[in-house]
Amino acid sequence: LDCGGEVADRALDERPTAPLDLPEVHRPPPGAAPPPPAHVLPPAPEPLRPRQVLVREDGGAGPLAWVPIPAALDGGSPGTLAARLSPHIAPDATYRDFLRLVTATVGDGLSAAASYEAERRRADLQAWQAQRLGGLVAVAQALPDVDAEVDVLHVLGRGASALLGADGVVLGVLEPDPDGTGRLDVLGDASDPAADALAGALRGVPVVDADAGTAAWPLRLTDRTVGVLGLSWRRPRELRPEDRDLLTALAASAAQALDRVRARRAEREAADAVRSLAETLQRSLLTSAPQPEHLEIAVRYLPAAEHAQVGGDWHDAFLTASGTACLVIGDVTGHDQDAAAAMGQVRNLLRGIGYSLEVSPASALSALDRAMRDLGVGALATGVLATVEPVEGARAWRLRWSNAGHPPPVVLTPDGRVEVLRTDPDLLLGMDAGFQRADHVHGLVPGATVLLYTDGLVERRGASIDDGVDWLVRTAARFADLGPDGICDAVLAEVSGHAEDDVAVLAVRVRPEPVPRAGA
Repeated sequence: LDCGGEVADRALDERPTAPLDLPEVHRPPPGAAPPPPAHVLPPAPEPLRPRQVLVREDGGAGPLAWVPIPAALDGGSPGTLAARLSPHIAPDATYRDFLRLVTATVGDGLSAAASYEAERRRADLQAWQAQRLGGLVAVAQALPDVDAEVDVLHVLGRGASALLGADGVVLGVLEPDPDGTGRLDVLGDASDPAADALAGALRGVPVVDADAGTAAWPLRLTDRTVGVLGLSWRRPRELRPEDRDLLTALAASAAQALDRVRARRAEREAADAVRSLAETLQRSLLTSAPQPEHLEIAVRYLPAAEHAQVGGDWHDAFLTASGTACLVIGDVTGHDQDAAAAMGQVRNLLRGIGYSLEVSPASALSALDRAMRDLGVGALATGVLATVEPVEGARAWRLRWSNAGHPPPVVLTPDGRVEVLRTDPDLLLGMDAGFQRADHVHGLVPGATVLLYTDGLVERRGASIDDGVDWLVRTAARFADLGPDGICDAVLAEVSGHAEDDVAVLAVRVRPEPVPRAGA
């Protein structure tokens, strides 16, 4: 039987249930056929028309009849029913209608079987297409997260193996040379047969060698080729149209992934350059602290852990013409080279004002406000300016400071207590040149340490500045017995590697006993 074999076999198996109606039945295949064996009924002696019943006498065994089976879904007749009729019944119109009914029933069964088979094939095809589409989507979803060309190869390797059964996958990445010709770097097994086919696809046309079992697909963007995807199979492999469509989709995703990897690398390199420039500028302005005879001063600067987050934080310590120690901590808004440049302007202005005018911290910051306005320094900054002076006639010192919107100073006493010098902070520098700023005073005992810092030390995502200051109080208390250098290093170690902003720290300790200057 040539089609619907199971249906035909079952139909013929029913024949013994009515041996008097159809003593013998056979369905030869359609079209010409070699002479049948002796136990098989012969084919129709002439072509038959639809619904024709051809009857021929065959001796005493009973006449032979041939009836075409109605066409199934494919439009062609599935064959002819050959039957030996009962010698006891005349092959009249009723008998012939019976034969037509039998063939129609067989035809209906074959048609239903063909319909079922077509639906099954369609369902299998849809499942196969859905599996391929799902695999292609998985590749497309994984590629945007890769950070390097070799990661693109790994994603494509898994996808090509699952979707196309590839035994080997290599990736050729086209790297531009200074002369503009380009260089093809092969990622993966360079001895893979597909590696030899990569160069041929650089012209933008796929290269397929079915006998060798290799294929090379160009990775193209709109205006250029960025690489080649190479696949190999251990056996010869013909690529069907759907295979080529799949490879084209994989190549398009891979080309975009390579372009994203390069763009991200260029962004990182540019950000590194900006960061390096800003940090170099910033560090060049953060000079070492003086060491007057009654004070011990330490300063530190820590860039942010986050990429390219160098900004306008600064520390400064200098002596006025009369020998008064001026201590400065500040932060210009922003996180780039512009903030670092503005920081340099603000720092130098404040240095000049503090050195030459010999005024209180509040007056010095007010003068800085006016200078920033008149000189066109387009920046906003927070800051604390403080002075430390001995109290005449007493073995004590006085801290005088003014706060321009900055976190409050912290004082560590020799007995381990920590005090936060909270005041109502004044406006940021650069907001209002006519604003009247306030001075604050706090007494310092010998051995006390004042800690100034920028907000990067106490800022935490999801927490307030007050929470951060409370953390600093607890942390500083653990290191109160250290000197200024030790305190700075210890608190910075607590945030090193995960600070979200750059940090400047200044610690100044009042020496228990004055230390004579060298040469005095």
